Amino acid sequence: MRPIKLTISAFGPYAGKVVVDFEQLGKNGLYLISGETGAGKTSIFDAVSFALFGVASGTNRDKSMLRSSYADPTAITYVELVFEYDGKIYTISRNPKYTYTKEYKTGAKSQNKEAAAELSSLHTVVTGITNVDEEIRKILKVDRNEFAQIVMIAQGDFLNLLNASTDDRMKIFRKIFKTEYFEILTERIKTDAKELKGNIDILLQIIKENLDNITCPAESTLAPELQEQRNLTDIRLLDVLKLIALLEQLVKADKDAEEQLKEKIEHIEEKLTAVNADIAKAEHFEKIKLDLAATERTLSAEKATLASLQTIYDQKKANEPVQTGLIAQISSLEILMPDYKTRDDKKAELALTSKEITSKQAELKKAEKSLSDDSKLIETLKTERVTLDDAGVLKSQLTVDRQKQEKQVKELTELKQEYHDLETQKQKLSQKQKDYQAANEAYQDKLALYESLHKSYLDEQAGILASTLAEGVPCPVCGSVSHPKPACVTAKAPTKQQLKRAEEEKQAAEKARDEASQAANTLKGQVGKAEADLQKKIAVLLNGQSVQDLSAHLDTMISDRATAIRKLGTQIQHEDDRIKRKSELDQNIPVKEKNLLDLQKKTSTLQQSIASLQAQQAALEKGIQEHSAKLVHPNEAAAQKELDNLKAQKEKMQNDLVKAQKDWQAKQKTVVGLEGQIAGLNKQISDASPIDLEKLQNEKSNLTANKKLLTEQKEAVITRRAHNNDILPKIRKANHDYSEATERYIWMDSLNRTMNGGLNKKDKIEFEAYIQMSYFDKIIQRANIRLLDMTDNQYEFKRRSTEGSGNSKSGLDLDVIDHYNGTERSVRSLSGGESFKAALSLAFGLSDEIQASAGGVRLDSLFIDEGFGSLDENSLQQALKVLMTMADAQRLVGIISHVTELKNRIGKQIVVTKTPTNGSCVTLELDI
Repeated sequence: MRPIKLTISAFGPYAGKVVVDFEQLGKNGLYLISGETGAGKTSIFDAVSFALFGVASGTNRDKSMLRSSYADPTAITYVELVFEYDGKIYTISRNPKYTYTKEYKTGAKSQNKEAAAELSSLHTVVTGITNVDEEIRKILKVDRNEFAQIVMIAQGDFLNLLNASTDDRMKIFRKIFKTEYFEILTERIKTDAKELKGNIDILLQIIKENLDNITCPAESTLAPELQEQRNLTDIRLLDVLKLIALLEQLVKADKDAEEQLKEKIEHIEEKLTAVNADIAKAEHFEKIKLDLAATERTLSAEKATLASLQTIYDQKKANEPVQTGLIAQISSLEILMPDYKTRDDKKAELALTSKEITSKQAELKKAEKSLSDDSKLIETLKTERVTLDDAGVLKSQLTVDRQKQEKQVKELTELKQEYHDLETQKQKLSQKQKDYQAANEAYQDKLALYESLHKSYLDEQAGILASTLAEGVPCPVCGSVSHPKPACVTAKAPTKQQLKRAEEEKQAAEKARDEASQAANTLKGQVGKAEADLQKKIAVLLNGQSVQDLSAHLDTMISDRATAIRKLGTQIQHEDDRIKRKSELDQNIPVKEKNLLDLQKKTSTLQQSIASLQAQQAALEKGIQEHSAKLVHPNEAAAQKELDNLKAQKEKMQNDLVKAQKDWQAKQKTVVGLEGQIAGLNKQISDASPIDLEKLQNEKSNLTANKKLLTEQKEAVITRRAHNNDILPKIRKANHDYSEATERYIWMDSLNRTMNGGLNKKDKIEFEAYIQMSYFDKIIQRANIRLLDMTDNQYEFKRRSTEGSGNSKSGLDLDVIDHYNGTERSVRSLSGGESFKAALSLAFGLSDEIQASAGGVRLDSLFIDEGFGSLDENSLQQALKVLMTMADAQRLVGIISHVTELKNRIGKQIVVTKTPTNGSCVTLELDI
């Protein structure tokens, strides 16, 4: 950054407008800002800093102090800086918030001026404090704090960079050398390590929750060991593998218990089976006694029924000859029945075949029509598709054309507004010109009146003088004491008061005319500029058409372009519709062609099927005729009816005989069976031994209760084993994930502590600081060239590398080597003059390294406020020598100082002079 011109108005000690032309100081070399204390030397640096960043150069001056106390109440406070950066020229202006007085016709009033900022370059203008601040950071690549460290070293802040901590230097170097990405990487590693640690804690919590959910009976030998695991205060001390083995033992123990309970239940079930068998025997003995009495009663009744059934059977057996004749008739008719069925089946088949032929003929007709219609449709679609081959080709060009038209409409609309604004300004100008003409006419009238009165007043001077003469008193004009014919004052002679009033009215009219002239000229200049700017736009947009012709054509041009935009929109929509239709056809035509092929196959299949059915129809008709020739009954149903009647007669007679025989034989068998049952029951009663049924039922009840208890125990064991069996894989998986996460965390934590400077017994050097150390070493190397030169080779910078830095960050701390006594100590131990030389050397070293770094900040200027007063004569000569060397390298170095030697040695000076009442002023002296 190189300042070109600084304009200060009502700022600091400067009451009026002051311009500092840095361009006259050249692009390199030293210049001195000199003047007595309080004159405003530092205010020049304040103005530069305020223009760029909105704050003064030092830390002890607030924005509220920037308004000049010497300024006229109506004066405007602002700072404007023209500067060059990277070959481009920028102009920035700012004003602080302040109160000033504004003159109105009704009197002066206080006004509050809000803070504002504006930055302009060749093609752009940025307004607003926030926007300007952001743009300045982009241009200079530093903020105010960094600028104060490396470019403008303010009074009282000179030692900040020298005595800065590692953390402060990291913040300064971060933006200068663009190392923020290393900070981002370091933070990402730290976040990942923290996330891994959180995942490990979650997995441990999962293991703890599953441990708490394990079910173990209190009487188990494993219960104390499990409780010991649960009682651990730190879950990280848990032996998960031991816990898994313990859980496996619990599951196995429950499985063994389940088997034991199963065996006990099976043993009880065997006993229950035997008891149930004995109970069944006892119940069976009682039932036999009851069955014997009932059977004896039944036998007596059945014998009476047997005699009656014998009589019925003998009667039915006498009808057997009639039954033989019916069998012969049935046999004859049954031989012909298949022919009836065959004929009827053929008739039914013939009807179905005829119906199917009719159906398939209708289907064939429909398929042939669809085939014809689809063929025509496909041809139509293909023809349409050919017309859509170029769909979408024009869309891009149409879109570009529409965007051009829309841009022209916007430009023409803006041009129209500017034209209307210009017309309004012209009307105001015309009125201002009329106001001037009226004021000029009023002035001419007042001037003529004054001149007339003045002339009359002069003409009447003799009469006025004569009126004061007295006889014997010498005339002031001729000296005569005799006044024989004194002049007389006419009645029209103006008085002195009238002449003075006419002069005052003339002066007021003249002032009003001049003000009206100035207002008209100012507005005329504005109108001229606006008209010239408008004419430039017209030259671009309307091929040089004049402003006077603009109104007649602008609305038409906007309307024409709006119409063109609508037309282009319709064309684009048409292209979109064609693209969509083309896509639809590309999808539908292959589908319809496939459907057409399927339809052709279907038509051929139908034709073949109809031919086959027609042949089948002819064969059926012939078969029906052959069967009808030998059959008596009209159809199978009639023949079947006759056959059924014959069979029914025969079957009834046969069934009656069979039934009578079966009933007789069954009843006879029943009687014999009952007699056998009675004999068997009598034998069972005589052979059976007595059984205690009540004792057996009590034993069954006890066995059933024991079985239920064991079954409940078994189910509880099964449930517990299933529950623990579910927990086992969860703990295994959590342990596996925990092991993997722990393994990854170990090296991630190590990497994190390495990159964040957290290794035990190591310097706390973060990764970003490690990267910056290489830049810092180069800065130190460049700074040592100056420091050794300014200290007669006594002092040399060295980056501190001592271990054991505790919890503070390290890596960018700075020490000095004292070559006179061979010691190494902190830079904070230097004396005032030594610190100044060290700080100056470090600032130059940083400036050189920034200039040398690719893409670094461009430092074409350096501002140093005071500090030289602490140097002895020899040190001052050494510092001045280094400053001149620095200034020769295409760098402009400005110094504020009271030191006489500097005034005598530096040829280019900005001299600030303080006045008692009107503030300070600035002059440039370029050859002292």
